[in-house]
Amino acid sequence: MTQKIKLAYFGDHRCASTWFLSVVGAICRDLNLSLVKYEDWIGLTDPVTVDIIADVNANWDHRVIIGTLRGFHVIRDPRDIVVSAYFSHKYSHPDGKWLTEQRKLLRQVSV
Repeated sequence: MTQKIKLAYFGDHRCASTWFLSVVGAICRDLNLSLVKYEDWIGLTDPVTVDIIADVNANWDHRVIIGTLRGFHVIRDPRDIVVSAYFSHKYSHPDGKWLTEQRKLLRQVSV
């Protein structure tokens, strides 16, 4: 299997990753390019044959990938992240082991 990753998208929590990936996904479909979203980077030491790889919870350590690629990192104003995280964690983000307790606390205090 030959590696052909050409582009990497790095995003962060609450930085419009879902919206951004919908736009990139539509472009990939129009251009017949493959897009793979990685929630975590387990297994990336193996060759991957995709055109674009998307990491929606980027970490500085993720910069080390087999081969050469060009990447871009989408960030958001930190004030917007805090507001978005507050409402998402309080109301709409899927429950998880850490979020269940945080959600209980958020619902007990004022904004």
